[in-house]
Amino acid sequence: VLLRDDENKNAAFFLYLTGPYKEQLRSWEVTRLVRKAALAIISAALPISLHPATQIMCISFILLGALVLETQMQPYREQHWNMEEKVLLTVSLALVSVTSCYMANENSWSSTHQSQCILLFTIFTLCILPSNVMICLIIRQLLRERGICVQN
Repeated sequence: VLLRDDENKNAAFFLYLTGPYKEQLRSWEVTRLVRKAALAIISAALPISLHPATQIMCISFILLGALVLETQMQPYREQHWNMEEKVLLTVSLALVSVTSCYMANENSWSSTHQSQCILLFTIFTLCILPSNVMICLIIRQLLRERGICVQN
């Protein structure tokens, strides 16, 4: 209803949800909300303590589906946002994969302290590095929007 309401299409709340997307994909935010809801349902229905492999597999499918849709549709007006979204989804998939490896390695008879440390370091790096890059990009964009000079 909100997305078809022509009277409110220039309202701030509407533009916040639809502004970054191409005109024909104004409702793309719905796919992100569905993805978040699916991840929440998976986390609740398949707790990591009871079904770790099943939960990780379901999360992988959700992220893979989102990555395929993102790659196919290219929903953002600005190409760099499309690229950043794909990078974040790819990093998320890598993080889920490495976490799965860590869990499998932990239960394996051939597990070593060194291999566990390497996997933990990889997980830590996959969490910290992209997060810090995104924080810097968001701050840079906020400064640009406020008219403060930012060098490229």
